[in-house]
Amino acid sequence: MTDALSTDEALHQEVQGLARTLRGRRRPSVPDVIGTLIRVRDSGDAALATELAEAASARFPDRARVLLACAGALEASGQAASAVTHLRRALALDDLQDRRTAQRRLARALVAAGAPTGEVDAAYADLLRSEPTSWAVLSEWRAVGRGPDDVPLAERLSALQTATDTPIPVVLHELLRGPDGAAARAAHADAVAAFLAGDDAQACARVHAAWTALAPVPEADADRVVTLPNGIKELFFLATPPRTLTPEAALAEGVSLDPGAVAWWREEFLRPDVPQPDDRVFVTQAQRRAVDADDPHLAHQTRAVRDRQLVLRDPLTGVPCAPFDAVVAFGKAVYSFGDGELALLLCLGAGHRAAYVYLPGRGLLLDLGATYARPILPAHRLANLSRDLLQRVATYRERYAAAVATRPDPAARRTVVLQMTIPENFAHHVWNFHPGVERLVDLGIAGNVAEVRTAGTEFFGPFPDLFPELAGARVVDEPRRGVRDPYPFSHEHLVVAVGGYLVRRSLVERIRDRVARAEPAPGFRQPPSAGGPPLTGPVVWVGLRVRSRAWVDQEHEVARFADAIHRRYPGATVLLDGYSYPVGRDEVSAQWQESIDELHAVARAIRAAARHGDQVVDLVGSTLREAVLWAAVTDVYVAPNGTSQHKVGWFSDAPGVVYAPPSLGDLPPDERPGAREAEGRPVPVTLLGEPVGEGERRGRNDVRPHLENLRIDRGQLLATVCELLDARLAATSSTSSRHESLYRRGEKLFVTRLAPRLSLRASRSSSST
Repeated sequence: MTDALSTDEALHQEVQGLARTLRGRRRPSVPDVIGTLIRVRDSGDAALATELAEAASARFPDRARVLLACAGALEASGQAASAVTHLRRALALDDLQDRRTAQRRLARALVAAGAPTGEVDAAYADLLRSEPTSWAVLSEWRAVGRGPDDVPLAERLSALQTATDTPIPVVLHELLRGPDGAAARAAHADAVAAFLAGDDAQACARVHAAWTALAPVPEADADRVVTLPNGIKELFFLATPPRTLTPEAALAEGVSLDPGAVAWWREEFLRPDVPQPDDRVFVTQAQRRAVDADDPHLAHQTRAVRDRQLVLRDPLTGVPCAPFDAVVAFGKAVYSFGDGELALLLCLGAGHRAAYVYLPGRGLLLDLGATYARPILPAHRLANLSRDLLQRVATYRERYAAAVATRPDPAARRTVVLQMTIPENFAHHVWNFHPGVERLVDLGIAGNVAEVRTAGTEFFGPFPDLFPELAGARVVDEPRRGVRDPYPFSHEHLVVAVGGYLVRRSLVERIRDRVARAEPAPGFRQPPSAGGPPLTGPVVWVGLRVRSRAWVDQEHEVARFADAIHRRYPGATVLLDGYSYPVGRDEVSAQWQESIDELHAVARAIRAAARHGDQVVDLVGSTLREAVLWAAVTDVYVAPNGTSQHKVGWFSDAPGVVYAPPSLGDLPPDERPGAREAEGRPVPVTLLGEPVGEGERRGRNDVRPHLENLRIDRGQLLATVCELLDARLAATSSTSSRHESLYRRGEKLFVTRLAPRLSLRASRSSSST
């Protein structure tokens, strides 16, 4: 403490002495002044910074280095507004050496000072004029808070490009990838044309032309493309977007497609390939329609594994081809093939539906009709994908040249490699990734898989434990990355991204059996099936959330809801579900730690406020093992829309109530999230709440709908839950009575065969209720 005080006192004396000198006749050296300003900056002392900056800037008004040092001392001590003055004076001087850094500091200081948005915009606009390819600057500008009366950033950017004679690539990129990209491309046609005529875009164009012609790429241009910023390459494709047509419409327009090939894609490639007999159970026609729409677009996956080859007809010539390359880039599986020019089969969505045949040389997307409910390939995502593919060709130019010089034989058998996609969300694993593997098992072709590539979190345990049918395959666990590319431009390997959109009951049973063998999470009550105490009444599951889709004041509201349940059903168990840790390797939980802590606090508050806290079971922070096993014995659930509902609704025959914002009411009940993804599960009742505030988003690319936090009518919720619960208990009681009667008549063998059917009938009765 003494040393610190001595140091502070010494600096104070140094500053006072230097300030007197600066105001006097003797002129101190510039390095001495800057050195003291740096020490003041490091101290963060506002009074010293003000005193010395005032004296130094008055004595050296024409020295940019001094003014910048003054600004630094003021910025470090929280005096951003004063720093702005010194930065502007420095920027007006001719001796300023690093103008860009000073401009960036000015923009940041204006933000810190709370300057009007117009001033901040002008500073960032000047900065982008001097750094036209700096996406970091744009990112800073985008992060600036804007009020409802401020000019939208897109308008500011558009005005900036209009007022600038040369293209600003970072601005064009932002405008063209936005929702009004087509209008922006037309409004800034001259700037776009100037960008395309530039050296960077021309290098991209020459590599692209060679690639689409299935010719070797120019070495010098490939070298340049590899080193270009991703935004430049993406802008090249945003500036030249393709048209989208159905194959039939393209034929009608005179595009030189082969009619026989068009018919083959419709009749043969999109022929469903499902287990026979088809024993899938559908509770609604909407679920049946969704599955019927998906089946044709997933068939290529199972046929590729069964045949160990993937035959694709060239849409221009009709010649059968085999892919000479396969890659999964940011969840999109791409198969490259072609007879005379490049064609790409694009398999999109979390389940990898075959969605488009892309002819990039002709700027034409042939739509195979896989879009469901909304477009699955907006222009900016196609540009992003095309950027990655162009980068691969430039990087692996020798492998690419060898692959197209001698095309693979369509009849040749290849080594099948399953590529498992990796979003860190258990629901996508259950709904989209594991169903593809389950389908291979159902069809009896899992033995054809030679290798499985996995990565990321093991939500339900290691892949080999979950799918022992693939025990003969080599399992490679690789780091998570956007582009999954184990065998680029290989003739020997056939990389297949498998997936689906229906959670079969057999998959649920597989997961339940697997997690039941895992170690229980210590300190958490287990269901009776896992050695826990017997239940004394119905089980009511309540899903908790924080930050988005949350029940407002849930600490109080859920406690009162639990009290009401216990008054009506004295022996009931109320489960509080929140975050569930993975059963296997965990690479995701750390990023949710703040939310997990909040959920723990909410659950503790609910139990403390409930009158029968001993009958309220806190599952927050247990694992998916506990969640899956408790879901199996749940009688009614309450959950927000989204993954909280999926955790119980997909793993249980129980009826449920989903609370959601009014916007979800625009969809029919049987088409809402959670209603159609799992085989044979009841459609939940939707309770529309009153939005209280927008839910928190994870970033600018988070476009998930229905995130509002909600105020829920507890009385309406309680009435709905009790109605569902009474109906379920009545159905269960009826079924149990029939079982006992049959046993009393000694027909035990008959009951053993009949009981499962009665249980299924009871669950259907509950569903219809």
